[in-house]
Amino acid sequence: KSFDGKETKTIAGELAIAPFLDAGKYTLFIRGVGTNSYTIFEKKVTVPKEGSMVVEEKVDYGFLKNMHTVTITNKANYQLEDTYKLDIGSASRFFSHVEPEADDISGSVYEFDISLKSGQTKTIQYTSSYLPLIVGLIILGLLILWFYSKKKCYIRKRILATKGTDGKKTIK
Repeated sequence: KSFDGKETKTIAGELAIAPFLDAGKYTLFIRGVGTNSYTIFEKKVTVPKEGSMVVEEKVDYGFLKNMHTVTITNKANYQLEDTYKLDIGSASRFFSHVEPEADDISGSVYEFDISLKSGQTKTIQYTSSYLPLIVGLIILGLLILWFYSKKKCYIRKRILATKGTDGKKTIK
């Protein structure tokens, strides 16, 4: 084979192109050095799309409080766009706070539109605190107790005077 009228040789194997390159088309320059000269070879190459989005979840448990941290990292060599769905649970959603705000909420499912460039990370945190529920139940119990303690108790007694079988008055 020849390149610009000069003999070329094929080298078997793979050439590792910088792994940090984003997927796409690039121009590859190769310089070959000979005894008295050097040759520059130019070729268009395409870096294929590789990798995926990695989701890591971490939960910190506390007294009547759980803090969930979801970290989404783009480990691909191209920009990823996806939707991440987070199901909090139908009962927990009343006691949860989500940061950042979801793009769409459908019942207890929070949806986040994720658009990350290669190497970028997005963090979603939600906290479920059941302390307001417990405080509310205690206050409700105290109100019910107070209400029944204020209620007056009435005792009614009635005396009936009737004639008995022998003709005398009897009191019942």
